[in-house]
Amino acid sequence: MKSNPHPFHVSFLFDLDDHGGLGLGVPWKLRDQSHFFSNAYFFALSADAWEIRGEEFVLKFWIVLLALFVQTSAFAKDKVVTTFSVLEDIVLHLSDDEIEVVNLVPGGTDPHLFEPGPRELNKVREAKILFANGLHFEPWLDHLVKASPDGLIVVYASRDVKPRTLGEHGLHIEDPHAWNSPKELVSYIQVVADELAKAFPKEAVDVRRRAKDFIAKIESIHTHFAKKFEQTPESKRVLLTTHDAAGYLAKAYSIRTISPIGLSTSEDFKTADLSRLLADINRYKVKMIFTEPSHHKVLSERLAAKAKLRLGAELYLDGLSAKGGPADTVEKMLNHNLESILVSMER
Repeated sequence: MKSNPHPFHVSFLFDLDDHGGLGLGVPWKLRDQSHFFSNAYFFALSADAWEIRGEEFVLKFWIVLLALFVQTSAFAKDKVVTTFSVLEDIVLHLSDDEIEVVNLVPGGTDPHLFEPGPRELNKVREAKILFANGLHFEPWLDHLVKASPDGLIVVYASRDVKPRTLGEHGLHIEDPHAWNSPKELVSYIQVVADELAKAFPKEAVDVRRRAKDFIAKIESIHTHFAKKFEQTPESKRVLLTTHDAAGYLAKAYSIRTISPIGLSTSEDFKTADLSRLLADINRYKVKMIFTEPSHHKVLSERLAAKAKLRLGAELYLDGLSAKGGPADTVEKMLNHNLESILVSMER
């Protein structure tokens, strides 16, 4: 068999080399990790150095590709999926670059109106562990979990929370918005830390250390605002929001809540409830209604006009704001919501 008279060059990933030959360019990340490859595999094949014949070249070519496949698998990150932005931020606080965090409902998006599609299903199928809020916050979750591999670990961050229950539509419904209370948020962090430590034992010490630091920051925020609310007269501690998502927060600071809509923004306001709502507004001398980044913002504006109320700042009670917004981390969310509420009561 005749040798190929034309020089060629083969490195990893297809490209053209300096001589115009077909090559396989080395990914930049792998170039930095060349010590993982044996000298037998991590090199450029060149006809200038080798006289390679047809079948021999094909064999060596596939050996190189196989070695690349095996070695690059070592760099694949374990995926952790979170259902919404609050859990995403908690996991990001506790994990490192070895874990890829994939979130389903981004900040600034209403989780109550979210409908997962094939893209979200694929994300869940690729995950090692999935963190959800629970308490029926994600009614679409069961479908995703049932369509996922049996080995998927599903963790409900609210599992240690004592649920707040409300009577709606003749039923006792559990309020899923527990994270809005710093006390319950700490419980979320502890649950996430415990499960991450179990799933990634090599990272357990660092995960628990980060959790301890994170919890200390949340508790510091709570202590600061607890003192502020204690100094606020009880008669002024009344909060009017578009939907009933501030119950856990209100309990933490002895605040009375009023809402025209129940636990989910998917509900519609019933005109028959208007007289009751206006009576409560007058009874408790409410001066402000807070808006939320949802489709019910128009309702807040109409109620403000009807009851002669001021429009307050947007509260983020269903998740974080979009990236770059005033509440795009858990800490910023707490500070923004609590400060906005406090300022309204001081007027």
